[in-house]
Amino acid sequence: MTFCFANDTAVVYFDHAHKMTSKKKAITWGKEYKVGNAWALNSYNTDGVVESTTGYLDEDCTIKEGPKMLYNEKGKLLQLITYTDNKLNGPFIYYYESGEKQMEGNYSMDKKTGDWTGYFASGKIAGKAHYEDDNQVSASFLNEDGTARAPLDSFYRPASYTGGDNAWILLLRKNLRYPQEAQDNEVQGRVTIRFTVKADGRLDNFAIDWSMQPYLEQESLRVVKMMPDWIPAIIGGQHIEIQMKKTITFRLETR
Repeated sequence: MTFCFANDTAVVYFDHAHKMTSKKKAITWGKEYKVGNAWALNSYNTDGVVESTTGYLDEDCTIKEGPKMLYNEKGKLLQLITYTDNKLNGPFIYYYESGEKQMEGNYSMDKKTGDWTGYFASGKIAGKAHYEDDNQVSASFLNEDGTARAPLDSFYRPASYTGGDNAWILLLRKNLRYPQEAQDNEVQGRVTIRFTVKADGRLDNFAIDWSMQPYLEQESLRVVKMMPDWIPAIIGGQHIEIQMKKTITFRLETR
């Protein structure tokens, strides 16, 4: 599906689950476009830089259809994902900031399928894998000179928090403190922190990505910086540095 953006737009707001919400509860915002019988949405960060462009079948932007483009904090294309009726279906591509492909493959109704290829920044092949029914059945890994490289445990693996969601929740419960000044002023809200997961799993470059409540920002940064090293991303057969985000919600107890 190709989207030709119309002149008429509507500003919309999203919560941490990327569901439409009020401006007060939002952690990000976007511009929605009507395109024939479908819709398209550009999402932006607080600096006004586009973060993503997504096609949808419905006005509420819940059923993805066609291409979704993700961009880094500089507005450079980072990833192309293709959907059919809200399922991953079609080309799936990562890009280097230079615009060269980093990895490419295909999904078939939410399942990785067929041959996938990873590339060095030079354009030379870094690895190949074959998937059947979402399972990696074979893989090979290469040095830039074309010689064989020691295999990794996966050809493609997103970065992840060590210990999973339960470990993240436990860290918040043990360490997060509601700032007294925020409580005194009945301030509630969400703060999203972006950071870099390096190729070896170390964390760096912490920054506020979204916040409408300055009272809560420093506490959010303090706690997020307590996270242990992550399990690093593997993209196209290489351990890759990647940017991630965590959102913390502050909510006053009702009596």
